[in-house]
Amino acid sequence: MKAIHNRGTALIAAGVVAFASASFMSTSAVALGKGPVDASAQLLTPILDGTNTAPLNSDGVNNQQVADGWVKNGWYGTGLVYQVTYAPSGGLFNLTYHVTDKSGLPLVNQPVILRLGKGYSSSTSMIQVDGRNTDQRGGKGAQYNALDQLDVTHNTDYFGNVTFGLQNIDDPSVGVSKPKSFNDAPTISPDGLDDFHTQALLAINGGYDIAGQFADHSVMTSIYYFKNSGASSSVSATHPTIKLVTPVLNAANSISKSANVRQAYAQSGSSIILAYKVTDDSGAAYPNATVKLHVNTQTLTARSDVNGYVVFSIKDTHAKGESKPTSANAPVPSSGAVFSTITPEVSGPTADVADSLELHFFGTPAVAAAKSSTISCVKGTTTVKVTGVNAACPKGYKKK
Repeated sequence: MKAIHNRGTALIAAGVVAFASASFMSTSAVALGKGPVDASAQLLTPILDGTNTAPLNSDGVNNQQVADGWVKNGWYGTGLVYQVTYAPSGGLFNLTYHVTDKSGLPLVNQPVILRLGKGYSSSTSMIQVDGRNTDQRGGKGAQYNALDQLDVTHNTDYFGNVTFGLQNIDDPSVGVSKPKSFNDAPTISPDGLDDFHTQALLAINGGYDIAGQFADHSVMTSIYYFKNSGASSSVSATHPTIKLVTPVLNAANSISKSANVRQAYAQSGSSIILAYKVTDDSGAAYPNATVKLHVNTQTLTARSDVNGYVVFSIKDTHAKGESKPTSANAPVPSSGAVFSTITPEVSGPTADVADSLELHFFGTPAVAAAKSSTISCVKGTTTVKVTGVNAACPKGYKKK
């Protein structure tokens, strides 16, 4: 297995997000053009719950009531989840999602768009993703507010997961005042000069047109950045714990080999996102930890984000794998196995407790579906458009 990408992440969260497992190896095909209608997204990292989310203001209306109102107005699809949380200015914040079709099947290799600094959100923080920065387009007027500041497209992995690393590039000295509790509403001055936030929405069906928004059942997250001294984290650990968060593995879709070791299947040639939560000796999030990921004989390195999450993306390079197992929790073969051993490690401490994974690859790499295209063909003063796979002009016409 060859790693092609790695990135760090972290945020305050606890627990595990669970979702229904589909029949073994059953996935939804990638649609051409726009994404599928009625697809859904769940946020896997960070896990946002009652311990680390806040009301947008102190008017007594919770954020989900606001989201439900937006749905009622016909602006978004049903089931929209809206949450507000915090992060220190200058910090890294990993957003990882699980994406399924209307039947609940994972969408594999599906292009999705993270709409960052979403239109009409009045986002003010500067964020960098994949080396690209949010663009505030020179002002805060209505003509700028209607536009997304940055749209980033990533493809989902074999398990239907996709991740984005949001690096805040504001000066650590700016931001809202650090709240006493992450359950407190942001305190913003009347002039709004200390309002530093960004809003993110995962788009599955398309960009920011209303029809696309209404076709998704998605997640919207507003991150308020608080003033940060910029000093390195004082958190340290002698015996840190590294728990696998993504993919979500259980008795229905994997095998328990031993304590802290699971076996799971994936198709040969697949991309896999691996997200871990790193905690210190007391069980608290361990941000800015240097994490090594040992993949067979290779080692990747990344740092945990502000909430202790670290994310790696890897891709299998086997040309052929094992025979397809009868179920996702079938015993692995005793001979002819094609697998990679994946173990995380926190650098420095004398010992850690880490979840290890043995990924078994079956079959051959999936062949990408042929893409349809549209060409213009001309004959004299007549122009026609032809759409299809390997589109060609009719007899007597020339490609324009």
